[in-house]
Amino acid sequence: MQIKSGVLIGEILFFLIMTIGIVSAALVGIYDTDSIANDVAVVGSYAYIADGDGLVILDITDPSSPTFVSSYDTSSDAFGIVVSGDYAYIAANTSLVIVDISNPSSPVFAGSYDVDTGMAIDVAVEEDYACLAAGELVIVDISDPSSPTFVSSYDTGHSAVGVAVADHYAYVADGYGLAIIDIIVPTSPVMEGTYDTAGYAFDVAVANYYAYVTSNLEDEGVGYLEIVDVFDPALPLFADSYEINGSSRFVAAQGNYLGVTDNEGFAIIDISDPLSSVILAEYYMSNPQKVAVSGNLLYVANAANGLFIFDLDADKIGVYDNAGTWALWNPDNNSAEIVGFGWAGTEPVAGDWDGDGVTEVGIYNRGGNNFLIQNGSGFDVIGLGWPGVTPVVIDWNGDGADEVGVYDNAGTWALWNTDTNSADIVGFGWAGTEPVAGDWNGDGVTEVGIYNRGGNNFLIQNGSEFDLIGLGWPGVTPVVGDWDGDGADDVGVYNNEGTWALWNSYTNSADIVGFGWASTEPVVGDWDGDLTTEVGIYNTGGNNFLIQTDPGFDIIGLGWEGVTPVVGNWG
Repeated sequence: MQIKSGVLIGEILFFLIMTIGIVSAALVGIYDTDSIANDVAVVGSYAYIADGDGLVILDITDPSSPTFVSSYDTSSDAFGIVVSGDYAYIAANTSLVIVDISNPSSPVFAGSYDVDTGMAIDVAVEEDYACLAAGELVIVDISDPSSPTFVSSYDTGHSAVGVAVADHYAYVADGYGLAIIDIIVPTSPVMEGTYDTAGYAFDVAVANYYAYVTSNLEDEGVGYLEIVDVFDPALPLFADSYEINGSSRFVAAQGNYLGVTDNEGFAIIDISDPLSSVILAEYYMSNPQKVAVSGNLLYVANAANGLFIFDLDADKIGVYDNAGTWALWNPDNNSAEIVGFGWAGTEPVAGDWDGDGVTEVGIYNRGGNNFLIQNGSGFDVIGLGWPGVTPVVIDWNGDGADEVGVYDNAGTWALWNTDTNSADIVGFGWAGTEPVAGDWNGDGVTEVGIYNRGGNNFLIQNGSEFDLIGLGWPGVTPVVGDWDGDGADDVGVYNNEGTWALWNSYTNSADIVGFGWASTEPVVGDWDGDLTTEVGIYNTGGNNFLIQTDPGFDIIGLGWEGVTPVVGNWG
């Protein structure tokens, strides 16, 4: 799956992660159910999967190792599931099946209700009522789970296939579009508003007064994710949309994250600003079904392979003492995790060496002219380097995994090629220049560049040519980041006294930012996972970091005398 100005493309037998920007989503766990996994709900430490055999309950306390807890046979295919309190409500073919999960290791049948309006495909719950998408909108009283009773139904005009409930309104994807039904009086549902989608409306999610609808134009092989402002349910308004090359399927939203699937993969979108939503990452995957978002974890039900769990994360800071000790910040517990890797006189390098979305540590050893990079519980040794070079890291070939390289500060680059286990030699630069590297054109491949102190400018690789950017002054430190969140990196400089000049590729000029003070060192990263690089500083005087946030900054007490600051998604 790839979104390019709203276009999703791609196909692969199993899955291929394509991460855009610094934020990543690392595959951390898989559990293969025995049947077709159609939907997933997550509550606390458990994942509840609706599959072809019914309900499967997994313990996800350790997302990297989901374990089977129990199952319940619903006697028919389970297509949709929602968990509320001690009960799982399952849309199972022509029935609503209610299962008591107060003891997850021993689920017990509570009650059921047979629908006669069509196949029960989706279910949503609010207070004492369950809403089923079953050809029509069907409302069931579940105040007594052992005896669910029919309340009412509403024919939305076509075929109700997806439903979400918020604030006593049912939002129904019914093929023709989005139907918004007032269910304040459940016995007398009333059509409140409608919205015509671009194609056949397939699924819907609602968050913060916005509805997210998947729709398809089957004849043209095009689908859409449509974002609709439903602040006034009687007057739903267009907010934004993405065009999808393929069949859009399911959508789920929680907090600032939206997960959407099509027939060829799925994408993660930052919806903190629905009018300007940001694609965080895209994936090729065969057979994706429904998704759930819980915290920083994404759960994908896969028809062929069960449940996939991904960790959505942003950049974090850390330090290396150049003698073998790393302190990597963990924002979940506001403390540093200590890692031993390296020895005295080595320099830190950090990268996603295996392409799993998690940054691993490494060192450059000047004494041996080689790199050691973390590999699971061990390490790989890469013989690359010579006296006087500067180590560099990024993804030279666009395969999703980082590689190491060196620059001799005189025009010669040696970039490690993992396919040949040798270095590719690239000529770019001249004596006295410093290396910079970034994805200058947003194609997923890192290109080289140099900062020229003699001319106070950058030269960055552009195909077989280069672009010259006049930016800099004596004493600055060059930096690289995606300052505007457009998917392409830009250059910048920091004067180590609080002034940043960040290149704006749209205006061809520098944006000046004040952040820091004298004798601080620059760090840059996507601290909040919004696909935009923010600035930060390491304060050697106070042994702490200040990183930019929307309202101001965060202070992180981490460091000691003589350490080197590092940035990565430590997982």
